[in-house]
Amino acid sequence: MKKFLFSLLFVFSLNIVFAQSPLMATLDHNGEITHFFSTNALVNAMKVAQDGDIITLSSGAFVGTDISKSITLRGSAMDNMYGDNTRTIINDNTNITATDTSHYITIENIRFSNYLDISGGCTKNMKIKKCYIGTFSQSAKCQIYGLTIENCRIENLQAYKGNSYSQLFTDFQLINSIIGNLYTSIDRTLIVNCTIGDYPGYMQNCEIWNSVIVDTGSSSLHQSSTAYNCLGYTTSSSSTYKMFPNLTDITNWQLKKSEASIFLDDRINSSYNAGYYSYELVDAIKNTYLGTDGTEVGMYGGFLPYTTRPSGPKITKCNVAQKSTIDGKLSVEIEVVTQE
Repeated sequence: MKKFLFSLLFVFSLNIVFAQSPLMATLDHNGEITHFFSTNALVNAMKVAQDGDIITLSSGAFVGTDISKSITLRGSAMDNMYGDNTRTIINDNTNITATDTSHYITIENIRFSNYLDISGGCTKNMKIKKCYIGTFSQSAKCQIYGLTIENCRIENLQAYKGNSYSQLFTDFQLINSIIGNLYTSIDRTLIVNCTIGDYPGYMQNCEIWNSVIVDTGSSSLHQSSTAYNCLGYTTSSSSTYKMFPNLTDITNWQLKKSEASIFLDDRINSSYNAGYYSYELVDAIKNTYLGTDGTEVGMYGGFLPYTTRPSGPKITKCNVAQKSTIDGKLSVEIEVVTQE
């Protein structure tokens, strides 16, 4: 982990009360850095951002706004696991409305407590990494190509507010993530080392590797999908229930709650909820059911094991002088830590 410090002088013609707030957003436009303070820092940074810019948020809770530009948006962390009060939170519903496809949207290390909705035009090659999302949805009336979701925790993946479009997520990658509930179809998707809860029948034309699929016994994996070294776990007591009824690949396994409790936290072996638990497998399961690469199935196996440890630069300290100098300049010392 590397640290670097830099001191900058800024000229302010307005009252500097906002500069005393620990909440801050930095906007990087072609190497030119601009700073915004207060809970509205993200709102103000987004107003002047241009496609291709980078916005970095400190820890704390920010007022949300539409992601209207194809930018890189980075927070401090999605949770407090690696330090107290380190997470970056957006509590408002957030809409991705950017339409520019010559730049890619990247979102990292942010906790979206409510909706994150793709509601604008057709985005291309968007990446969401190490984020917590209460409900991730897609209400745009066009396909979203090249979306990658990596090391994320999503409670609900669904059509936004009852949108009737049946296949809203297509041609994307879901890597070492956890999806609590599927309320919409996903189509032509590569799923690797994930933990997914309920309604596997919504996964159509998907290729699923080394994953754990939890179901209450109400549906089976759609016949158009293929699965390799996946563990199906159900709370159903039916002796005839099959998670993989249409697949002949013998490398997939199925267990019932009556046969084994697969999760270390027993509260979730019969009550699936993505938002609060680790979903770590018990030793007997993680050592027995292995993926094609020889590591445990599910979100903690594979080449990118699930972790909430933040990636990218992180603003760890911002010291602002109480008074400006006689010529109207204000001294600001910022500490930034590079992570991973």
